[in-house]
Amino acid sequence: MASGTTVSAATPPAWIAEPMSLSSEERVPFDDRTGKVMYLDEVMERVESITRELPGDYPTFTVKEDLIRMCLRGWGKPMLDYFESVHDLMNQRVKILADIHFGKHTHSRLHARVLAIIREQLRLLHETTLRRLKRLLSVEGLPFTLNHMYLKDYKDKFLAHYRDIRRQKAKIRLFAAFKTHRGLLTCTPNDLHRLLPDDDLEPALDVIASVRAYFQAVFKRFIDLVPLEVDSEFVRGFDRTIPNALFVGLDIKSPERCASWLQDSPEGVGRRKELLATKQRLEAARGELSSFALT
Repeated sequence: MASGTTVSAATPPAWIAEPMSLSSEERVPFDDRTGKVMYLDEVMERVESITRELPGDYPTFTVKEDLIRMCLRGWGKPMLDYFESVHDLMNQRVKILADIHFGKHTHSRLHARVLAIIREQLRLLHETTLRRLKRLLSVEGLPFTLNHMYLKDYKDKFLAHYRDIRRQKAKIRLFAAFKTHRGLLTCTPNDLHRLLPDDDLEPALDVIASVRAYFQAVFKRFIDLVPLEVDSEFVRGFDRTIPNALFVGLDIKSPERCASWLQDSPEGVGRRKELLATKQRLEAARGELSSFALT
């Protein structure tokens, strides 16, 4: 999620594992994460560094906002990679279509002109769509959702998960301390629940749970909006703009101009003359044969 110690393990530790309350579709596989971990004390330092309030009063929204923006920094590359893959695919497909429909008009340079118009139109649409995608990513950097119930539900799940991990560790440490005293050997970690001190890092747990819940609530929105933007502005945008671009670029305002683009190649003209001459000879021969048959 942020800069910190890198974790590499075949099986993720409990404090990295996703809550079991999430469905299998909602859990992020450990191997799919960045591998960068921010620890509770680092988060707590951020919380304490921004406040002038009384002890225990922490205005944590600024910290949450900063951490959310740090998470979003990793969204730009896959977004651009996806767009570039669509751009490359469009380039390939439209060239194939141009070759099919205009490939036989290379002599009049119609084929080359159509390809040039197509490439220019794709370039313009690429620039427009790229600006919109960057704007979309920038807007996502402003934490916002009206799905408050969804957000709260996820925050409760993550906060309960993180608190449980902290309590289990505290119980184990407390039990180990008491175990050195022979009179308390029958005591179990569960018996020590009431003896557990308040968690000084609770504000950091709240921050982490809020940020993780926000990510869970909005990432589906983002992965829907990016393909929608690419499809609307780039793919369908090409379909909307290419007819006029071809009309203007080919300057087809008169029958003569159209005829110049569609004129046959010299080889085709020569071949047609040969075939017409052959046709005339065959028709003449047929006429002579017909006259013999009548006599």
